[in-house]
Amino acid sequence: MSLMYSVKARETRNRLQNENTQETNEMVQKYTKKACRWGIGSIVAWVVLILIFPLLLGFLSYVVTFID
Repeated sequence: MSLMYSVKARETRNRLQNENTQETNEMVQKYTKKACRWGIGSIVAWVVLILIFPLLLGFLSYVVTFID
């Protein structure tokens, strides 16, 4: 998803290069922010998946053995 917004930002910059510079900058900033947001979100998702999910499974197995 991040790559898609990066490509859109580049395409917008190239397409509007000869038009209004202010409009071009606004569009590029919009897509760049979205790309950054999706990039950070994917990093957070991987951290949660790799670190927190195994800890949760370990805690649940401890609770199950404690109950038995």
